[in-house]
Amino acid sequence: MTADSTQVRFQARTDGPRSGWLKKLILLSREYYYDAKRFIAHSGALSPRHLATLRALVTMDTHRVEKGLAIPSPKPWFGEPIIKRVLHNTSLYARLGGDEDVCKAALDAVESYLDANSQHAAAEPQWAPELKRTVAGLNEQLRPAGLLGGTKTVSRETVYKASRLDSLDFFTSRYSIRDFAADLVTEEQIAAAVAAAQHTPSVCNRQSWSVHVFPRGPHADAVLACQNGNAGFGHTASHILLITVDLRTFVYPGERNQGWVDGGMFAMSLLHAFHALGIGTCCLNWSVDSQADRRLRAVAEISSHEIVIMMLAVGQLPESLQVAASWRRPLDDVIRTGRLRQFTMQGGDQ
Repeated sequence: MTADSTQVRFQARTDGPRSGWLKKLILLSREYYYDAKRFIAHSGALSPRHLATLRALVTMDTHRVEKGLAIPSPKPWFGEPIIKRVLHNTSLYARLGGDEDVCKAALDAVESYLDANSQHAAAEPQWAPELKRTVAGLNEQLRPAGLLGGTKTVSRETVYKASRLDSLDFFTSRYSIRDFAADLVTEEQIAAAVAAAQHTPSVCNRQSWSVHVFPRGPHADAVLACQNGNAGFGHTASHILLITVDLRTFVYPGERNQGWVDGGMFAMSLLHAFHALGIGTCCLNWSVDSQADRRLRAVAEISSHEIVIMMLAVGQLPESLQVAASWRRPLDDVIRTGRLRQFTMQGGDQ
């Protein structure tokens, strides 16, 4: 049993406001309301009414088709409702002037689906001819764009070669940098890091993240003034990046926290991408109350449908520097044997 699992009562000191529990409960409720109001206003949980939500729906179903095709033995003509829905939504999205690459990826996925099923002995369902006509009609509207959807074959050796690191020192050698060199990070380096981070997994491949880039000087300083934790070093960073997530890409109540998951994973990928380029980074926490969030939105052009995941200070490394030791928990405190709660099996056996 770890110390954290021991039930004890105590009153530890914090740097939070010293007030009664009722006042704290009211403040906490206010913060949850602030977040919930934004999610309700912009997500598709109540009604998919935004073009960005329609794009997400097309992307979600495209990825469902791709996942179905990527398993070892796909069931012939699987997912009729998904196939019909993705074509309906793709047609609507194209008619409304949506991103052609999103439409083309959906069509590529459906065409891969048709190709895969043409190799089966299973009889073609009655709805297949209409499906083919819809695909043909949409293809006439869209410009050729290469293969954007469906599946592709990769070898194990290709993956091994591309992902091989000299050692796990790649991860253990990354530190949060609070002492940046005077040289600036180039726009090309930032673009390269973001391009690499775009390969981060996201729920149904919706890629809801964005990166707002503020160069050193008045722009970065204005943003940094809204964050409590960069004193003494933030102004030396080459750029301050603001990572946000688009709430319009989420369509179910159960996805109310998904933006933090996808945005956090993207942010970690971005850290490692900069590390691979030899560029230093420092995460600037954005776990703030609604007043701080409003201050930032008053300074920076952040759309109301975006939530702020974090800020990231980026800069070149000096020849030598001091970094925090940052103690890590022992592995036996992190890795735990999975256990099931005791339950009664059907028939009374345990």
